[in-house]
Amino acid sequence: MREGGCFSSISKNGPLRERSHFVFNPLFFLISILFLPLIFSACIQEEKGNSMIERREVFALVDEAEGVPYKIKDRKSLDNHDYHRILFQIEVSHELPRIKLKALAQKIVKDTIQREICHGISLDFGRYGYADFAPFGNWQRSGDTLEVDYSNFRFTYVFY
Repeated sequence: MREGGCFSSISKNGPLRERSHFVFNPLFFLISILFLPLIFSACIQEEKGNSMIERREVFALVDEAEGVPYKIKDRKSLDNHDYHRILFQIEVSHELPRIKLKALAQKIVKDTIQREICHGISLDFGRYGYADFAPFGNWQRSGDTLEVDYSNFRFTYVFY
């Protein structure tokens, strides 16, 4: 018997041969191939959601919302079959500059989409205006497709 772990020293029925039966088993291979698209699609969906949250140009003003006093008076889920839309009624204690209202809208939306998938979000600031976060900035398009692709979402701000 030779020492050193050379392949020629392993017999025909040695441990290498037994292990190769498990790894290259046709049934194991077939099951792996069948689950691969499922795993891949889950990774793609996770990447779409996270990439939107990390995009600085969409949430460029989030840091400006630090210290801005506000209260969420009401939160309504406007669900229709498989579409999940949310309407927030926001109360601010005093009149704020538009940049602060935009920052506040971005902060609330960013916090919301980190927790749940939404087809559209509308924020009502009462007498100061509103903001929508929807596909192409259009609230009416928030039910166009079942799949949520945040890369197409934009803010629309209307202030009075």
